[in-house]
Amino acid sequence: MAERKVESLLNAIENYDEKLSPEQNTNKTAVNKINALDLIGSSNTAIISLGSQDYILRLTRHNKLILTK
Repeated sequence: MAERKVESLLNAIENYDEKLSPEQNTNKTAVNKINALDLIGSSNTAIISLGSQDYILRLTRHNKLILTK
């Protein structure tokens, strides 16, 4: 029973965009997709600036990303 509810919910999410009018679909804000490995390179660390703040993005030995201030 719970599996059917989850499957139904996933189908509803997948079909959500199809139900929008073409005008609504074209007005969505584009989202940039960036590969984290392109950011951190061979050093496994990148510094990301936002305004006057710097953040450190680090890849751990277990392939997890950690973002710290």
